[in-house]
Amino acid sequence: MDGTNLTDIECFTSTQMNIIFNSRLFWRELIYWSRGLFNSVFFNIGDSEAVFARLFATTPEYAQTLGLILNRQIVEKFRSVFNLYTVILQGLLSAVFSGDENQVNEQVSRLYKNSEERAEVLSQIFPSIDKATIEGMFNTLTALEIEEINANIRQDFEGIIDIYDNLIMVSENIADYISQGIINLITAAPLLENTTEEDLLQELCVDHDTLEIILDISMFWIDLVAWARTYRISIMADRPNQKELLERVMKVITDYGDALKNFLDDEIVDEHVELMQEYIRLMDRLMDARLEGNIDEMNHVYQLTIDNIDERAIFLSAIFPSISLTQWRNQLIKLHTSLIDMATQFLTGDYKQSIVVFDGLIDQAEDMGSFFIEGLLRFLIGSDNPVTSV
Repeated sequence: MDGTNLTDIECFTSTQMNIIFNSRLFWRELIYWSRGLFNSVFFNIGDSEAVFARLFATTPEYAQTLGLILNRQIVEKFRSVFNLYTVILQGLLSAVFSGDENQVNEQVSRLYKNSEERAEVLSQIFPSIDKATIEGMFNTLTALEIEEINANIRQDFEGIIDIYDNLIMVSENIADYISQGIINLITAAPLLENTTEEDLLQELCVDHDTLEIILDISMFWIDLVAWARTYRISIMADRPNQKELLERVMKVITDYGDALKNFLDDEIVDEHVELMQEYIRLMDRLMDARLEGNIDEMNHVYQLTIDNIDERAIFLSAIFPSISLTQWRNQLIKLHTSLIDMATQFLTGDYKQSIVVFDGLIDQAEDMGSFFIEGLLRFLIGSDNPVTSV
């Protein structure tokens, strides 16, 4: 049984799209907070107990969403086996750090055993999920996490970037496969006659390629803040991979632009991408000025970042007018403020608070992703007219 993607479905409704988005978000967060745990253990970046607490909280949050369609006992079973995975992962890191080889081997065995247990639970909850298929995917993810742990031990920072990209790819396959199980389990409500715009949104059905483009655009903000955090950590820890990480941040923005070009004029998108990349460069200038204590430069660059945000908000509201200029600007300002807060916590050494700030950033990025899904769906039904200039 293949089923590692959603290509068997001819088209996707807005409800199905949100199921897939939430599932991908869950797996992204597991990987983000695992990375944070690795950094705290191997490089003393942040309070490892505080980071683990946030990693551990990720599963209950997603389980609460599943509780909308599953009963409490089933949700609790899901929560239990997925929480156990994070506990074992923490145990493995502790064993590695202490140099206890026997304990390392035991924890690795427990991780793979837990893959089997999680697969068993999911195949029981969702009949269309094949136990062997999902277990194999979990094992692949576990092998990559073990590989990443070894790369951290070797301080192979360039290798960590490649492993991270592979983790994202595998996690998306897992998220999509589980999403298909959820979609197959629930019964869609009968479609209404075309009477209002909201009815059209309910009836809208996009093909697989369009779904992937919309998801890539909506996940952009989450990937951007995650890579920006990794880049900032690299600067703070004076690691040798700062150039490669900055290039990776810029690539996130370029990929986002390429996805937007499926809907919008290339020239307009290129201008928007340049504004986004300029924003990253401005943030570097702002942090450099702060380190140097140059107040005049800080004030000047801060105003440039606000001007940049205003230009981007105008672009977004022109493309997707169903969401107002004020809403777009407010969301971008919130992200901006939190990014500055996160960098400030690193500069002051308050790593525990940086975890709280990053948690809030993920929530804000999720909101931005939801905004984009809404805007793109309305764009597709024609309620938001395409533009050729802003």
